[in-house]
Amino acid sequence: MIISISIAEQKLHLYDANGLFAESPVSTGMPGHPTPMGVFSVIQKQKYHRSNIYSGAPMPYMQRITWSGVAMHAGVLPGHPASHGCIRMPMAFAVKMYNWTRSGARVVITPGDITPESFSHPVLATVKAPPQPLAEAAKSEAFAAAKSEQSAEAQTAARAAAEPTSELRSAMMPGAAAEISKTDGVTKSSRPESPIRIAEKSAVTATPAAAPATMTDAAKDLRSADAAKSAALSKADAIGRRSGQIAVFVSRKDSRLYVRQNFSPLFDVAVTIAADERPLGTHIFTAQVDKDDANVLHWSVVSLPAPTVHADRRSERELRFHGRKAASSVPAEVRQGPVPDSAAEALDRLSLPADIMAKIFQSITTGGSIIVSDQGIAAGETGEGTDFIVSLH
Repeated sequence: MIISISIAEQKLHLYDANGLFAESPVSTGMPGHPTPMGVFSVIQKQKYHRSNIYSGAPMPYMQRITWSGVAMHAGVLPGHPASHGCIRMPMAFAVKMYNWTRSGARVVITPGDITPESFSHPVLATVKAPPQPLAEAAKSEAFAAAKSEQSAEAQTAARAAAEPTSELRSAMMPGAAAEISKTDGVTKSSRPESPIRIAEKSAVTATPAAAPATMTDAAKDLRSADAAKSAALSKADAIGRRSGQIAVFVSRKDSRLYVRQNFSPLFDVAVTIAADERPLGTHIFTAQVDKDDANVLHWSVVSLPAPTVHADRRSERELRFHGRKAASSVPAEVRQGPVPDSAAEALDRLSLPADIMAKIFQSITTGGSIIVSDQGIAAGETGEGTDFIVSLH
C-alpha cells in the first residue's frame, strides 16, 4: 500500500495494487509546526501511544514515520491544519488503516495530491531471473585481461633482453670463423667465445628498458573498484537469505546506490549517472509480485513535484534599509524550481551494476522500492531504524 497525504487538500488517499483503496480527511501541522513533506514509510506501530514531546498527549493507533516525532494517528479534526506536525485522522479510519498497513508501508506527503501509476522501463526487471553464474566468470576474465595488458610491456622487455644478439646468432652458426676485433688498441682472442658465454655477457651489458611500474594508478583503481564490487556482491547474496522488504536508493549527489532491508543498511556501491542540466527529480518505483506468478514483477511510480523557490519581493537594498523584521511582513513570491526529468528520463540516465541489480530483483517482494533522487543520503532523516527518507524542500 502507498499512503498519499495532500497538505493543500487536507486529505489522505490509500492506494493498493488495484488503485484507490480508501480516503479520509486529515489535519496536518499548523503554522509554526508544519508537517514535513517528502518520502517516508511506517517505521513503528502502537495502538496506545502517548507523546513524549507534548505532555503525554494521547496518540491512539499511532503509525510513526520519523523518529523526530511525526506520526499518523487518531485525533481531533477541526477542518484545518491544527497539529504540531503529525497527521491526525478520524478514530474510525485510524483503526481501519492500522489494520490494513504493515511496517514499511510507503508514505508520501506533498503539497497537492499525487497518484501512483503503472510503469515499465528496461531498468526495472519484470521477471525474477535467477543469478547468472557467467557474470562472475566474465568479471574475473575482464580483470585478468586488464592485468595481462598491464604486464604486456614488461613481457616485451623480457623477451627483448632474452633474444640472442646478432653476435650470438653469428657465433652459433656452424663453422663460424674466428674474428679479431680491436677496441682501444686491445686485440681480442680470435677464438670465438662460447654461445652461452656471449648470451651471459649480452644479458649483463645490455642497457635494460625502463622497468615498468609494478602497478599503475589505473590498475590500482581497477583493483580497488573490483574489491568494492566483490564486497557488494557478497553482501547482495545475503539479501536472498533474509526475509523482509528491500529498499534501494539511488543518489545523484553521492553517485551511489544504497540498499536497505528491514530498515537496516546492507551495502552501497558506486553508480554512473549521465550529466545533464536538468535535475533527476525524486521518483519512487514500487514492486508488486504478480498474484498468479511469483516470478513476475509489476511496477508503479510516484513522482514528487519540483521544489518551490521562495523569494522576497523586496530588493536586497530595501531589506538592509528597512531591516529584516519589516521585510518579514512582505508576502513572499513563490516560484517553481527547475523542471526535473520524468520517471523514464531519470532511469535513462542511470548506469547501474547489472549483476547487483539482478540479485536485488531476484529477492524483491511486494512493497519493495527503488527511489531515485538528486539528494544525498544525508539530506533527510534516514538513519538507524528507518527506510530511506527523502525531503521535499
